[in-house]
Amino acid sequence: MKTKFLKFVTILFVLVVGFSACKDTFLFTEYFTFEIDCDWSVYNKVIIINSDEELKQYIECPSSYPTIDFSTQTLLLAKSTAPNSAHATVKSFQQTSKNKYMLYVEVTLEDATALDIWRVALITKKLSKGSNVGLSVEIIQN
Repeated sequence: MKTKFLKFVTILFVLVVGFSACKDTFLFTEYFTFEIDCDWSVYNKVIIINSDEELKQYIECPSSYPTIDFSTQTLLLAKSTAPNSAHATVKSFQQTSKNKYMLYVEVTLEDATALDIWRVALITKKLSKGSNVGLSVEIIQN
């Protein structure tokens, strides 16, 4: 009985350590919601923002800018058009190799036939200068 228990604990330990090691590959993010009056003009690519100066360069906010700790965090923005009313959700953000990442977004199209714009914003741990973030968009018809 003691042997079976030790085997179980050993297997559990290996699984926990193994999954912990994978966390370097999958960067967990905090979703960030902008005020309705904040917007940015770059479409179809990910904007990487690492400073207050870059934030003000890319984003227009008539009232106030969001507060972000750029010493430890990076803000990522993505925006594009959709043929119908759309809702976008970040599905994942993964590191694919050194300084290369991929942002996966799911865009759900609704029944309304008006042209729409979707956008997502998220905060992640600080990305180094020269990092490249690709954008993968999955369209789902509702």
